[in-house]
Amino acid sequence: MIAVEEARALATEGLRPLAAESVPLADALGRALADAVTATRALPGFTNSAMDGYAVQHASLNGAPLDVVMTLPAGVAASGAVGPGQAARIFTGAVLPPGADTVVIQENTRREGDRVWVDERPRAGANIRHAGSDVAVGRTLVRPGVELHPGLVAMLAAQGLRQVPVVRRPRVAILPNGDELVPIDAALLPGQVPNTNAHMLAAQVLEAGGQPRVFPPIPDAADALTAVLQEATASADLVLTTGGMSVGDFDFAREVLSVAGDLAFHKVRMKPGKPLGLGRIDGVPVLGLPGNPVSAFVGFELFGRPMLRTLAGFTVVDRPRGEAPVASRIRRNRSRPEFVRCRVTGAGLVRHDNQSSGALGSLVDVDVLARIPPGPEPVEPGETVRYLDLRRSR
Repeated sequence: MIAVEEARALATEGLRPLAAESVPLADALGRALADAVTATRALPGFTNSAMDGYAVQHASLNGAPLDVVMTLPAGVAASGAVGPGQAARIFTGAVLPPGADTVVIQENTRREGDRVWVDERPRAGANIRHAGSDVAVGRTLVRPGVELHPGLVAMLAAQGLRQVPVVRRPRVAILPNGDELVPIDAALLPGQVPNTNAHMLAAQVLEAGGQPRVFPPIPDAADALTAVLQEATASADLVLTTGGMSVGDFDFAREVLSVAGDLAFHKVRMKPGKPLGLGRIDGVPVLGLPGNPVSAFVGFELFGRPMLRTLAGFTVVDRPRGEAPVASRIRRNRSRPEFVRCRVTGAGLVRHDNQSSGALGSLVDVDVLARIPPGPEPVEPGETVRYLDLRRSR
């Protein structure tokens, strides 16, 4: 049995981002950039007004009325210049006319016909956005491995990029094991269980940036699992099995991984999720998750997610971490760190009452996984613990 940190290191060891591909900007959200992007356009591309008002020469603001010589809406360039004693009616985003060096906001003016009075004199250069003041040509906008979010999409659009180089999404095969598993909409007979884990893991894979392929439930037989593993590893970048990693008479996943490939480990010092294994078949990583749903959920978050996001090319592969006080006493496991499902409240972290590895209800409104180190004494209210934030992806 190995420590969580050692298992985490082995899980991502040797993994590299997959090949790059070019996709339309509209399809790039949530993907990892494969190459750096450098600005080829200055932003703004021209000096313009930041407000609706009047473009003037600051030296002309001496209390005398100004002659309005032109009107400049956005998208229209001036046909002439603004001279001493003159003003141009200008709107937000419009090109600043030659000769003008300041914009007076319209709220601080009074206009009568073609003349305007300035009631409040602004500083010189006020309310002007200069060309390149936001982004200069040649600036590195984003580096490889960054996840494309809406703000970055806007920036790339401003740079005129219709196609974006991103890392290919990892193909993830999900292999549920167990004779007891049936389709989720089937009428359940005694002893049968809905194939919940497959749907849960597929959702986790999608959220992390992968493409899931769910295989039908595999019977509890070593030859059946071997055959499906061979099919899965032929086309997947990562394989997740769920169930069969323990030591029961019908648990074959550990045995099959040992025979078919390299088994790096099969037990992790943690709760929940101790019967968790990692192997490789023909170079494809295979993460063997437990059958209990919470154990599978936690195992994916700790090991599957960083594996997938490493393959997907992301620089940030883990959920954000944080620290917070607990709101009530939490018992420690004496020998293993425990990842406790908690909600975040104003009083601190509130532990879900049912911490069973089969308690799906505790996953419905879980905010964080609080890591409780092992020890003989409980964690008392007000003590600070570290957590993995499930509410945020980066």
